[in-house]
Amino acid sequence: MTGTGPIPTMNRAARPSAGTRRVRSVAFLTLFAIAFLSLGWSAYWYAAHRMAIGELRGGLAFETREGRDWACSKLLTGGYPFSVDFDCDGLVVTARIGEKSVVARARRALVRAPLYTPKRVTIDLSDPADILVDGAPVRVNWSKLQLSARGLPDRLDRFSIAGADVAIHLPADSADATATIAALLINLRHTPGADDLPLNFEASLAGIESPVLDSAAGGADRATFAAIGSVTHINKLAGGSLASRMDSWREAGGRVSANLSFVKGRIAAQAEGSAGLDQGRRLDGKFDLRMLNSGAPLADLARRFGVRGPLASLVVGSLINPDKSTGEARLAISFENGRLDLGSFKQIIALPPLY
Repeated sequence: MTGTGPIPTMNRAARPSAGTRRVRSVAFLTLFAIAFLSLGWSAYWYAAHRMAIGELRGGLAFETREGRDWACSKLLTGGYPFSVDFDCDGLVVTARIGEKSVVARARRALVRAPLYTPKRVTIDLSDPADILVDGAPVRVNWSKLQLSARGLPDRLDRFSIAGADVAIHLPADSADATATIAALLINLRHTPGADDLPLNFEASLAGIESPVLDSAAGGADRATFAAIGSVTHINKLAGGSLASRMDSWREAGGRVSANLSFVKGRIAAQAEGSAGLDQGRRLDGKFDLRMLNSGAPLADLARRFGVRGPLASLVVGSLINPDKSTGEARLAISFENGRLDLGSFKQIIALPPLY
C-alpha cells in the first residue's frame, strides 16, 4: 500500500501579516494626505498670489489718482510656498507734496506677505536711496531698513519703520551735511475697528551724530531723541490734496499731543503739550519745556541771531529762569492767535500758515 505524503501548504512568509498590511495602509494614507494637502496648499497659494496681484494693481491705480506714481525697472513675483513676494529692482516713486515735486529712488524693495498672517506686510529696502525735492538731492544709506504694516488692504492698523546705521547726506559740499543714526524705530498704531479713537505714535532715534548738533549744543556726544503721543480725528483725512486733507482734519478739531525728550551729553530737554491748527492754518497750542545744563548752548544760539555780550545772557536768563538748586530751567512755548510766546516774552514772532 502506497502511502501519501502531506498535502502542500502555502509558505507563511509569502503572505503579508496583518501588521504589515496596516503599516502599508497607514503609509498609503499618509502619502495621499500629503499629496492632497500639497495640492490644496498650492491652490491656496496660487489664489492668494492672484489676489495679491489684483490688490497691488488696485493700490497702484489709487496712488496714481492721488498723484503718486510707483515704478520698478524689474518686478518679479514669488514666495511659494509660505508667502507672496514682490521683488522690485530700481524702485522709483514720484509725487507732489504741496507745491514741491519729490522723486525717491531705492535700489531694491522686497515686499512679503506671509500666508499664515496675510494682513501683515513687510518691506525690506536695500540702499542706497536718493530723494530729490525740487531737484535738490538727498542721499540715504543704511545697513537695515524695514517697513511693516498690519491690517491691509482693508485698513492700516499698525505701521512700523525699523532701521540701523542710517546716514543722511544733505546737498552740501561740507562734512556738516552728513548726519547718522545708529538705531531708528517708529511705530504708528490704530485700534482695529475704532475710527473715532486717536492714532498713537512712538519714535526713538538713538546714537545721533551730526556736526550741526555738535555746533549748536557743544561737544561731540551722541544724541538720543524720543517721542510718544497721539493724533486725534486722523480718520478725517479725506482724499484729495494735502491741503484739503489738512483742512478736513483741522475742521474736525484734530490735535497732536506729544511728550518729547532729547539728551546729548550733559544737556537734557523734555517738552510736553499739544497743538493743532487755527482758522488761518497756523499752529495753535502750548508746550511746557524743561531743560538741564542748557544755558550755554542757548546763549550761543542767541549770539548767532545777533544778540551779543551781556544782553545774550540776560535774554536767556529771562527766558529759562533756571532753578538755583537743581539747575533745571522751565520755559512755556505758546502758539496763539498767529503769534509765538516764549516765557515772559509775548507775541515776539508772527507765525506763517503751514500750508
